[in-house]
Amino acid sequence: MKIEDITLEDIQDFIHNGSREDAPSEVVETLSTLEKIHGMYLRWQSRDHIIKHLEKVDGYSYYLANKWYDMMTEYFYAERQVSKQAHKNRLAEKLENGITLALKLAENSKDVVMALGKIKDIAEILEINKEDAMEFPEELLAKPFKMYSVDAEFLGLPKPDRYKLARFIDEYPELSEKERNSLREEADLLPFKLFKLDHENPRLQEK
Repeated sequence: MKIEDITLEDIQDFIHNGSREDAPSEVVETLSTLEKIHGMYLRWQSRDHIIKHLEKVDGYSYYLANKWYDMMTEYFYAERQVSKQAHKNRLAEKLENGITLALKLAENSKDVVMALGKIKDIAEILEINKEDAMEFPEELLAKPFKMYSVDAEFLGLPKPDRYKLARFIDEYPELSEKERNSLREEADLLPFKLFKLDHENPRLQEK
């Protein structure tokens, strides 16, 4: 097997099933290269810088340099579950450290202005200038609870005079007896019947 043909699956298969004694030289070289590239990444944090180094210093082809850089990323970071905010904070911290170093090494006011200008980049990474998203109260998304009542006191209304109310219903000339009974129920003058039969419901037209 050529080293150019080594895949991440080959590496993982060796780690899970192989041993140091029978390790293929191509796998050993690839693992060594991945560790070296990872060290470069920790120092430089620049893909382009690493790719150029692998080409010009180590003599790898552009294709192989890119392949191994991507393999290194998958090998060392694929299973890490880091939140987006954590990545933002990490990048902002690195940039802040760089600004601090640049200010220490500044030789003139121009260098200071350029270093301080990078603070804007930190603000953009952390989205400081962006308004915080409004949190929508979960209770407003919940299914509303409905309470039905014909009790005036329950609804915060003054309790009516039951005698006057009954007399008003009885003396209203346009009402049928079915309508009177329905109003008496709703006024709590008679036991309320929620589910009426068709012939008891005054809202249904009589045939």
